[in-house]
Amino acid sequence: MKNLLAISLSYILLLGCQKDNVQLDNELQANNPGQIVDITTIYKLINHCLSQGKPFINPVANNLIDGNPINFGVEEDSLMLASLTLFSKADITYMLKQKRLEPHFRITQQFLSKNANLVSCDTLFSKLKGHNHGNFIKKQYPSGINHISMPLFSLSKQYAVLHAGYECGPMCGYGAYYIVRKTPQGWNIIHTFKDPVY
Repeated sequence: MKNLLAISLSYILLLGCQKDNVQLDNELQANNPGQIVDITTIYKLINHCLSQGKPFINPVANNLIDGNPINFGVEEDSLMLASLTLFSKADITYMLKQKRLEPHFRITQQFLSKNANLVSCDTLFSKLKGHNHGNFIKKQYPSGINHISMPLFSLSKQYAVLHAGYECGPMCGYGAYYIVRKTPQGWNIIHTFKDPVY
């Protein structure tokens, strides 16, 4: 079952990365993910992750990257079948629409329920050029730096997929893809796919 979900997740992510889609939707042109999923729904999940701390982020680090810093991937073998189990074809199409907006999504302080030192994704990567990634992070952000991707929601908004993690230096940190389900008490993790990087 876990392999099927990983296959589904990979399928969604790979298709979302394709650039030969002729149809770029009005939402993409406006760079506004809130036109597909309302901004309140997006930030309720992001704020939930921030308030939970681990396993999503390291609560000690107050630094948060404002965008998706790296296009994280899941093993290609495990994607296709997973999409056939948890998410319907309509869900996958809906998630792919959202995925195309992900490069334009930036977390803003005004929607966060807790104060965070937002670090510009673009600025961070321009400063990283020519430096050892881990050593740079450790020197510039001694307490570490968190990241949470733009969540991708199912049509019902009852399920979402996101990547979250933490970096603290060379070979230091963690990250994973999470499939979460909405409950009356908040969001529960139903599957975790850890990054092999950390």
